Amino acid sequence: LALIDGEDRRKIEMAKEKNEVIKEAELKISRFSESDQAIYLEISRDIWESDRTTELNCARKEGIEEGRAEVKKKQIKIAKKLLKMKMTIDEICEITELSKEEIEKINKN
Repeated sequence: LALIDGEDRRKIEMAKEKNEVIKEAELKISRFSESDQAIYLEISRDIWESDRTTELNCARKEGIEEGRAEVKKKQIKIAKKLLKMKMTIDEICEITELSKEEIEKINKN
């Protein structure tokens, strides 16, 4: 039982000296523990890599969305200036790449 519990090293060492089977069992248990630890570390690393990939993908998506929002703001700003210059809606659509509906909405506001 001391071998299984792993609590009393003195009893384990005495048992190993007297019994070869116990010595082999202790060796197998220690290898099993190392193997379990290695598996645990590998799984932990895989989880970390997965989490990191998810974080990077989310950050990338957020960056793309922020970039698109900035482009849209600039398009609207340019459209407002062109409207003040009395350009036609069709010309503004071509320059800003905004839809006719978007420019008409800007024009109303």
